[in-house]
Amino acid sequence: MPGLKSQHQTLNYGIRLAGKLAALVPVINSADFAPTAQVREVFTYVSEQIDAQIEALNLVVETDVSHFNDLVWAAEISPLVLKPKKQS
Repeated sequence: MPGLKSQHQTLNYGIRLAGKLAALVPVINSADFAPTAQVREVFTYVSEQIDAQIEALNLVVETDVSHFNDLVWAAEISPLVLKPKKQS
């Protein structure tokens, strides 16, 4: 992501996108008529940005995580296994 200098900025980028999308809900709900063209444009823009982030995450999971797992197994290191929390 161009312009982002740290992992913290990268994390905040996704949070900001979700916030922008969530901010559209009250705008849409407060109207008596269909959303305006501007609201639809913002929704489309933010949705495309979110889709790009999901694609980037999927790419990391498919390539980097798989490669990391291969390295762990090749080094004969026990992998970390997360167990689901018990329902209370």
